[in-house]
Amino acid sequence: MSQTPELTVKGYRGGVLITLPSISCFAQRDLLIRRLQSQERFFKGGRIALDVGDTAWNEQQITKLLRDLSDEGVFLWAILSTSQETLNAAANYDIPTSIKRDDDPKTPVEAVPSELDLPKTTWLEEDITDNPEQKRHFDGKLCLIGDVKANATLSADSSILIWGKAAGEISAGTGACPNTQIFVLFYDGARFHLNGVEVTLPPRLKHGATLRIRQVNQDIKVDVLKEKRFGIL
Repeated sequence: MSQTPELTVKGYRGGVLITLPSISCFAQRDLLIRRLQSQERFFKGGRIALDVGDTAWNEQQITKLLRDLSDEGVFLWAILSTSQETLNAAANYDIPTSIKRDDDPKTPVEAVPSELDLPKTTWLEEDITDNPEQKRHFDGKLCLIGDVKANATLSADSSILIWGKAAGEISAGTGACPNTQIFVLFYDGARFHLNGVEVTLPPRLKHGATLRIRQVNQDIKVDVLKEKRFGIL
């Protein structure tokens, strides 16, 4: 009888490192979610780094992982891997691919940035409205679990992920940083600026589309990952 593969959990100053066995990404995901659900009180509201070893994860699979972790109330701190496909996919989502290991004095500091070197990430679970008294600018990165309403204004110094409907004015980045991106689950008529440049959206862009906005060399690229095809019954 085959044994169920195990994962290991170890605490660090920046969060928790979970090392997954060498199995498929789908099996790694299922194993991870089962552990998070079985120890909900321990993990909920915390940060986890995942060491997936040589298992390949593509962008679509990482998108699903982010959604699953959001459902569990867990923030993804970093993804560690020896798979170049996984590292490339994580980089496209601006996810760190290294951490400072407290127990590894041989690890050179310049090769593995410390937590203080990483941009601050704000995790916000609410809607952004046009209330003039509500603060709408955030230092570092922003992960918003909610909607940006029409006439609202939202900005951050670095990347923005909106897990909801995006309307209003949304700006990410304060300079020409090639790693700054905007991710939107449901486009709802928003106007975007990336690194101070107004974003030109594709013509006839449908509401409900999932977008990734990024800088490629000197150009702003808008990737339409999916488009809404069915109305809400």
